[in-house]
Amino acid sequence: MTGRLSAISQLHTVLKTSESPLSNSVIEQLWLATRDLLQSDQPAESQYIALGFTCAMLRATREPLSDSIRTMVFGVVSSHETAEHVGDNI
Repeated sequence: MTGRLSAISQLHTVLKTSESPLSNSVIEQLWLATRDLLQSDQPAESQYIALGFTCAMLRATREPLSDSIRTMVFGVVSSHETAEHVGDNI
């Protein structure tokens, strides 16, 4: 898990500094690869890193989000049990 979180943190940094926008299909693939880290049974650190990464992905797009992505993100934000994670990242 530590290697995976490290890779996500590195990608987060790249997304924050990149000038290249992400397409909806890339965002969806990245979401599918990281969404399990936002589950309540995951350690708080994993949830925090994954939520920050999700927010960075959304900021890195230049096109309107698809309905499916909007629905996924809304579901995470509205059901996330650790409110300080949401507040720090949005």
